[in-house]
Amino acid sequence: MKIVLVEDDPEMQHLLQVVLGRAGHQVHVAGDGESGLPLLAEVNPELLLVDFGLPGMGGLEVIERALAQLPRLVVVMVTANNAVETAVKAIKLGAFDYLTKPLDMAKLELALSMVEERLRLLGENQLLKEQLRQARGGYEYSTVDPKVKALLARVDKVAATESPVLITGEHGTGKEVLAKYLHSRSSRAGESLVVVNCSALSEELLESELFGHARGAFTGAHRDHQGYFEMADRGTLFLDEIGETSPRLQVKLLRVLQEKQFTRVGETQLRTTGARIISATNRDLKSAIANGSLREDFYYRINVIGFHLPPLRERPADILHHFRRFVQEVATATNSACPQLSSELEQLLLAYPWPGNVRELRNIAERMTILAEGDVLTPEQLPEEILAAAEKPGTGSKDLRENRRLFEISFLTEQLVANRGNVAETARQVGVHAVALRQKLSRLGIDVERIRAG
Repeated sequence: MKIVLVEDDPEMQHLLQVVLGRAGHQVHVAGDGESGLPLLAEVNPELLLVDFGLPGMGGLEVIERALAQLPRLVVVMVTANNAVETAVKAIKLGAFDYLTKPLDMAKLELALSMVEERLRLLGENQLLKEQLRQARGGYEYSTVDPKVKALLARVDKVAATESPVLITGEHGTGKEVLAKYLHSRSSRAGESLVVVNCSALSEELLESELFGHARGAFTGAHRDHQGYFEMADRGTLFLDEIGETSPRLQVKLLRVLQEKQFTRVGETQLRTTGARIISATNRDLKSAIANGSLREDFYYRINVIGFHLPPLRERPADILHHFRRFVQEVATATNSACPQLSSELEQLLLAYPWPGNVRELRNIAERMTILAEGDVLTPEQLPEEILAAAEKPGTGSKDLRENRRLFEISFLTEQLVANRGNVAETARQVGVHAVALRQKLSRLGIDVERIRAG
């Protein structure tokens, strides 16, 4: 480590220079605070060792000014005063530790090892934050559906704001994934995204987890507990299934949303949070307001900006897109060859209504890929419920082919219109070769020239 030692005793200066130098550290010495502070700017050390009883500017003032100059600096105070009061003052100012004179070399060695561990953790934390910052804007919400792409464009605009966001949609549509996408596009991308499932906990436990609790607040509360609002202070708090919260808890949440203030369970002390709130639900919240299970003022506060994710059956372009993507992911994870999809399988996948949405699609893709016996996935490997749905009247193979043809005409026409008739760009977006796309357009009777002409 690079260490700045601010010490007025020449014998102590020499002792620490020898001990720290033998341990491999670079030691820069100043005899008082007035010369020590400029030395900090020159050396940019990891550690400041500072004596309490300095002439002129005292040790506590040196600590305060040093940390204002270098906030990430680790400070250890050395003092002949064994009073707890001095140590408390130093720690309150931001010192990491303190040592008393005469110095115990074993305690000095232990303190240095603790400083090195702290620096290692700070370095890892900074690296992770930097990686997150570099990835900001790189977290993708995968889709080929025009409606969802338009929704993502709106999310990009909202991400830069601090407004509360409500995401609605059926189970399995990807509400949490969209929340992560929004967080990654925000100025908070380098901070935590804390996810809470409001339906998974009892009312009392959810309250304790959100706001924290004081020791002794209830049976089993053996120590103070930090809640999610404190954990997500500079980041984002994602409240999934917000419609399951009770009206009593909604009152407390409303206060946080409006005033950024809350109290821990069992405390009266007001605390603040800077967390941004993203909520999600699969419930019809307007009906919940009508039946009294949701407060109207709470609804309007969480729904400053709202996004609705359509179910998979309403975005058929994403069905095969996601299925192929999940198959590829599983094949890569299991170090196996990525199987292709037979045309019959594709037709059945497109015809199935997917009540479980993307989550159900992922599960089936994973199961079929793991159990695949050849290099092509076929309908025989589908679960019974999908095969049974395909056998119902109106879902015969002839209808499936016609439905597929109509879907391809609609989807490709929509993509071409968006790209002003540019076949090469459309081919890139839908993941096929441009020559193959031109052949398909010809078979489907899609007039590219008419699209270009507007």
